[in-house]
Amino acid sequence: PAATYGVNSRPLGQGGADLASKSQILAYYELVMNDLLATGRVSYYPLSEYLGEGRFVSLLDTELSYEVKVKKKTVDATCLNTDVPSTRPPQYGVGDGVNLIPINGLANIKKPW
Repeated sequence: PAATYGVNSRPLGQGGADLASKSQILAYYELVMNDLLATGRVSYYPLSEYLGEGRFVSLLDTELSYEVKVKKKTVDATCLNTDVPSTRPPQYGVGDGVNLIPINGLANIKKPW
């Protein structure tokens, strides 16, 4: 539901139980970022890798690097990275002879056990 996402200063969709589409969410966060940038209190360097101590480098052009003076604080948003179990091997052992099927593979089962 749209009510559980977003920022307080800008509603997402109709709010409440309204479901927002991917394109609505992307457009919403673009507007939020534009609002933050317009304040002059935020700098945004997308597609960059932070190296520490105010230094980072572009992921698209490694010859392009930046160094900034942090006035108040650096926000490390890498804690928001999502780890989706279906995109990696299981992080636990699977015994010999055990058929392990990830949840997104269930629809592809062609025969009963």
